[in-house]
Amino acid sequence: MIDLTAEQILREIGEAVGHETDRLASEIFLYVEIQPAVISPSMFMDYGEKVIHHSASERLTFLLYDLWLADPEAKRWAAMKYIVNDGHFEALFTYPNEIDPEEDQDDRRDRIVSERYHNKQIIF
Repeated sequence: MIDLTAEQILREIGEAVGHETDRLASEIFLYVEIQPAVISPSMFMDYGEKVIHHSASERLTFLLYDLWLADPEAKRWAAMKYIVNDGHFEALFTYPNEIDPEEDQDDRRDRIVSERYHNKQIIF
């Protein structure tokens, strides 16, 4: 296997997201939380009036795990927001000390998605 840099893996994640989602969406939002042996990616496609949840493929899940492993253990992130808009991507990382350990992971994801899409209908 060829060792890829984090930047290369981020580009591969973008390609995988593009292959797995509908190009008619105005924006694709990938939210993932990760820790050893646990990864929970969720993708959301914005269609204006509604946002549709899409499960991540095994390939995308492995790419996300590879990205997480690319950093030294002491510098690994706990969550990532990956936004694709107009063919460009932005990756925003959250580190373990920035996450409320009392908040349930699913509740946190739902809160983050609701904050992003405000009053839009979100279909799971």
